[in-house]
Order: sequence, then C-alpha cells, then structure tokens
Amino acid sequence: MKKIISSVIIGFLIIGGLGAVAFDNSDHITKIKEIIHISQPVIKDSDKYVNIDFEESDSYICNPGKPLLPTVTRIFTFPLGTKIVDVDVRCEYEEYVLSKKIHPAPRPKIISKEVSQELHEVVPDEKIYASLELYPSEPYILSRGAGLQDGNHVLFLNVKVAPQYSPLLNLLLFPQEIEITVEYQLPEEPLFTADEYDMVIIAPSQFSSTLQPLIDHKLKYGMRTFLKTTNEIYDEYEGRDQAEQIKYFIKDAIETFGIFYVLLMGNIDLVPIRLAAIQIDVVELKEVPTDLYYADLYDDNGSFSSWDSNNNDIFSELIYDANTGKMQYIDLLDLYSDVGVGRLPCNNMFEVKIVVNKIMYYESKTYGQEWFNKLILMGGDTTPESGLCEGEIVTEQIAQLMPAFQHIKLWTSKNTFSPFLINQEINKGAGFVSYSGHGYEYGIGTFSQGGENFIKYFTPYLIGLHNNKLPIIFIDACLTSRLDFTIGDIKLPCFAWSIVKKLFGGAIASIGATRVASEGIIGNNIIDGCVLLHVKFFNAYNSSIFLSQMLMKAQNEYLNTVTWYKDYLTLEEFILVGDPSLKVGGYE
Repeated sequence: MKKIISSVIIGFLIIGGLGAVAFDNSDHITKIKEIIHISQPVIKDSDKYVNIDFEESDSYICNPGKPLLPTVTRIFTFPLGTKIVDVDVRCEYEEYVLSKKIHPAPRPKIISKEVSQELHEVVPDEKIYASLELYPSEPYILSRGAGLQDGNHVLFLNVKVAPQYSPLLNLLLFPQEIEITVEYQLPEEPLFTADEYDMVIIAPSQFSSTLQPLIDHKLKYGMRTFLKTTNEIYDEYEGRDQAEQIKYFIKDAIETFGIFYVLLMGNIDLVPIRLAAIQIDVVELKEVPTDLYYADLYDDNGSFSSWDSNNNDIFSELIYDANTGKMQYIDLLDLYSDVGVGRLPCNNMFEVKIVVNKIMYYESKTYGQEWFNKLILMGGDTTPESGLCEGEIVTEQIAQLMPAFQHIKLWTSKNTFSPFLINQEINKGAGFVSYSGHGYEYGIGTFSQGGENFIKYFTPYLIGLHNNKLPIIFIDACLTSRLDFTIGDIKLPCFAWSIVKKLFGGAIASIGATRVASEGIIGNNIIDGCVLLHVKFFNAYNSSIFLSQMLMKAQNEYLNTVTWYKDYLTLEEFILVGDPSLKVGGYE
C-alpha cells in the first residue's frame, strides 16, 4: 500500500544536492526541484529489536529512547540575503510490517569514567513505544543558517526526510521517492563585496612587534594579513563586554576588508573567550568556553548574531537532562561559522615567538616532505562496558578516509599505545595525529581491550618530543583544550596548548575540547558527538587548503546531517589551537 504525503513550509532553510533543476519566472522568483529515489530498506535483526537503514542514508534521528530511524538529507546553498519564498516536500511511501520493534536511540554518551554507565543504557520511551501515532509526527524537518562555504557567505537550507513508524502497529512507512521544490528570490545586490585582506590577527598591543615577522611571512605567501590590537578594538567598538566588542570588530572586518580568517593571539585573559551557558546535570557542567562565538557572526537573515536571543546577558543557553535525554534550547543559534577562527593562547612574548617561528618553519619547509604523508592513529577501548573498542572503530574509519597516507596504528589491541611509542612515532614525523579516547586537562588515556589496563600519556611526557616535523592533531576526548585550566590559584597550560607551544617539537596545531565531550556509536555506525566531528574533520582534508577550512567543513557537515537536534556542546567546545590560515602541508 502506498500513499502520498505532502507538506509546505515557508521561510526555512533547505539543503540541496545533485540532480536539482532550476526554473526562473518574470517575478525574479526561481524554482528549484529535486527528485530523490530511495533504495529498498535494509532491516537487520538485533536481539529483541530490528535496525533500519538504507543506502542513501547519511544520518539518524537520534532522540534518546525513541525509535532510531535513518534519514536522507539534501542541502541547498544560496547567496546570503536570499529570500526563501516557499518549500514543498512530497514523499511517496511503502508500508512494511516489522517482526520486532525498531531499536531505540541511545542517550548521548558522556566520555567520563565518573559518569554512571546506567545513563548510557538504551531505554525505550514507553509512551512512544505504546502509541499508535506515527513517529516522527512529521516526515521531514527543515532548518537554515548562515555560514561560510568555499569562500562564499551562504544561506544553508536543509531538508531531512525520515521514515515514519507506528510502534504499536509495528508499521514502517518507508519513503521510496522524495520530491523537493524550493522557490526563492536572490538578493538584488551581494551583501559582501570587500576584498582587501584575508586575515586579521587580534592581539594585545605588547605583542605587536613580535608578530610583525608572521605578518611579513603571510604577506610573502599571498595571505593578506593585518594586526588589530585589543586596545584599539575596545576604544573603537561598542558592546556589552569586551568579547562582544571584538565580535563586532570581526563583523566589520568581514564587511569592510573581506577577511576569511581571524587569529586570536593571546590567552583568555588577554583576548577574552565567550562562556556559553550549557548545563549538563550529571557532570555539573554550567559553562563552556568557546571561540565559535567569534566565528558565528550572522543569523540566516544576515543580521548580527549576539548568541543571546532572549537578551538576558547570558549566552548560548541550553539545559540538558542526561536522565531523560531532553534538551531545552533557550538561546536559538545556527552555529555555522562565517569566518575561520583559531587561537594561540600565548601568555608572553617568548611564547609568541615560539609559535610564530613554528608557523613560518612549517609553511616554508613542509611541502613535498615524505614524512607529511604519515597518519598516526591512536585509540583503544574507550568504554569497556559497551563491548566496543570505540577509539579503534573511529580511527579505523579515519584511516579509510585517508588512503594516500601511511597509517601508523597505535592501538591498545596491538599493544602499541604507550608513551614511548607515541613519542617515537611523532618524532619520526607525521602530517596528522588522530586520537580517540579519554582526555584530561593534562593528557590523554584509554583502556586496553576489555578494560584490564588504563594507559595514560600526560603532559610531562612531551619532554620526549624533539621533532621538527610538526603534525596537526585532532584530540577526540574531554578537556584537553581547557584554556581556563587551574589548580588552586595557579593557571596551567592545557594539554592541547602545551603540545603546540613546545619548543623544538610538538605539534603545529591541535583541536580539542574545552569541557567534557560526548560520543554516539552504535555497532560500527558513528552517529554523533565528538567522534562524528572527528571523522568529518578528516573527511574534509581532500577539499581543503587551509586548516580552519577543514574544521569549518566538518562543522558544516555535522550541522547539515545531525539536525533532528542541535548539538551545542560538541560544536562549541571543540576549538582550534593554532593558526586558522595555516596552509596544510605547507607552501610550494
């Protein structure tokens, strides 16, 4: 039995794909239509449940306790300032009667040994599973946001379509054909036309002379760069606090000079960081330091995004109840980056000089070097109770995305994850290091298979690094980029910064979390959380030239696929400790 379900929504974002056809009319309203043909569902038995998938699926509806359903996403992009006039989505469905209930989605798993594993158990929502009503109640959702894609400021319009399921009848309505029609009106004039500079460095005035060699180096390679001191910004721009003054300056620099990159040069006392009011009860989390605040400048209408939609001087408010899996969004954000942002949290001119010299050396000496084509993959059994070796599952998927690289697997299952071997392999040189597991302000660590041993690598072990072959490191773990790390009244460098600022070795850049992280893995399927952002970062390598492009593409792809909920925590806490304009692999 088949039926047609059609709906019309006005004014939302749609994400488009291949095969779309555009039509124009005399009112300057353009219509674009895409038809998606979906292959037959794959129904797999899993103990007392079944899992549903299909070939074209790119994500899942992953609401804790509710049926886990695959989705297909189409992303359309338009110049920012485009008006979406009308959206029509029509789906043709076929009915399937299932032999078992569909597997419920898990709660986001907090990667912390201190959090009760009971919170990670998959528990069905009794109200949903006893209902005749279709889940989800609507066959698709629409979302939109403003962001930067391939050097263009765009409006993302995202359509995500899923099967619908009646749990009490055990009936699956599966889409066979999806027709998406969008009517839109382009802006009369482009919103962004400036093209004078590519990057601005924001730093306190005392760093000015030490930064001049970096500016000269960037100009030599065509990266048009200038310095703006925090002192100047505070004198020239309004804002409710210093962070907002800086954000207004960045907006002005995009519109006046056409910049694509912002390097924050200074610790969070010298160049402030925004504290996002993300609350998670089980880990007593109340605030998340994030530099994404400076990157997410515009809302979908092209207006300034204050990150405070209710104007109460509290930013990015979200409350997550880990016991129920419910998220309460108080401030509504799109979270797409409109500029590439990175930070080098230097405390003094000596540290500035170290990182400036490392950037100049890397960009001028790395190109064509054989060592760059090595990828070090590190991980183990992150949560032994799950029966999965999550860190190895994640890094193996990353290996598959990087076939041109030599893969060095430092895995606990191979007995190769150890401080000695980590230092040995990094000293040999590698273009990238990928780690998935547990993390701390002062290091990383993961379990051997089955949880018999917990193997650690702490900040003091960095003394064994003396490499001048500098990797980019993604640290898929908690807390390693905690820029406000203190013990008592003593401020200490976090692990991600320690490895970047290390003299005579370490890394050229790192990406890590400022607070606790979450992951979503079911079997070999990476669903959401830091593990998915990690995979998408490496998936962006082949289509990126500069470092922040890799991170922005990963963030965009994460937002465009995981849209049945918006993961403020993962997107905001993973920050780039490094130069956003870094030429990956160096200049020729």
